[in-house]
Amino acid sequence: VRTITPCASSLFPQADWLIGNHSDELTPWIPVIAARSSPSCRFFLLPCCAYEFDGSKYQREDSSCSLYSDYMSYVLSVCEVCGFTTSIDRLRIPSTKRTCFIGYERRHDADRAEETNRTIQEFIDSRGSKNKVRNGPTSSEGYWSEFKPREGKEVVRNCTQLDKSLLEDIVSLVSRILLNKRRNISATSIDGEERVWNAGGCLMLNEVAQALPREKLKHLKKQCSGLQTLLRNHPWVFKVEQGAVQLRVPKRRSDLTGTGCGTKPCWFHGNHPDGCLLPGDECAYQHL
Repeated sequence: VRTITPCASSLFPQADWLIGNHSDELTPWIPVIAARSSPSCRFFLLPCCAYEFDGSKYQREDSSCSLYSDYMSYVLSVCEVCGFTTSIDRLRIPSTKRTCFIGYERRHDADRAEETNRTIQEFIDSRGSKNKVRNGPTSSEGYWSEFKPREGKEVVRNCTQLDKSLLEDIVSLVSRILLNKRRNISATSIDGEERVWNAGGCLMLNEVAQALPREKLKHLKKQCSGLQTLLRNHPWVFKVEQGAVQLRVPKRRSDLTGTGCGTKPCWFHGNHPDGCLLPGDECAYQHL
């Protein structure tokens, strides 16, 4: 796996076909690279996400149609500028993004390659100006220097990559903040025993964030979208709705089915000041 940057060193003169399958940032570049690789190079292109030549998101130009339809028209215009006779087809695949482009032959002879290259470069440069990109001189290799390729190895930015101790600290801190807003509820076990339990309050996420140490939030924001993501990733502890969070009242095993039910340890049993609201033989999670 390697990152492909549109430049003279990223041509494929030995290739008969270039295939762009959901190629994202490289989508508009596939016809360009095919046109410049060799007179016999053709391409198959199945666009998905809409991107410009510089790697930025494509901005819809025709408000009378969807972004996808508008982008398909744009991609077709790129194919035509690159000198290809292009066929459009709809694949029989389980996806809403099924429109594909096949550049199967050239409209111009090989002796017009220099003229075609100049037309292509002018079109690329015009897109940079149109999208108000600071477009400096074209690179010495004849391509656009503003393109920002995606990293070869994408960084996972969600709570799964956070240090376990940090996760536990934040979960513990948030639960304490909620428990300080005391709200007692009661439940009766199958044996008839009634139990009172502090369910805590319900607070807006911004209120909870303000009460957390700034350093904890700083580490959190480096790896995920924020506090809400972390709390949603702990649905057996928290209930997050409409920008507010509260402790989730323990469920009975008979009321809950799904992944982790009956196998995951009960967080409340080991961490809540009152323990779990339910006896171990009734709780949906294990009392270890």
